[in-house]
Amino acid sequence: MKYFYKGIEYIPNERGIPEKVKCPLVDDFIEDDDCLETRDLNPYLILPRFTKKENYREICEACPFHGY
Repeated sequence: MKYFYKGIEYIPNERGIPEKVKCPLVDDFIEDDDCLETRDLNPYLILPRFTKKENYREICEACPFHGY
């Protein structure tokens, strides 16, 4: 079964809380410590795989899991 919140797929834990989120920047599941928001979108702290899309900042900020 697939779970979605505002169009973004996620994998819940046993309590239904998102454990992994399908990040729209990499089109793959990430854990909370991989989320860009935790790095405050500081270009020196962002892993290159998250910056491949031209407007990565806007995509990140628009994600309903921003800050997850």
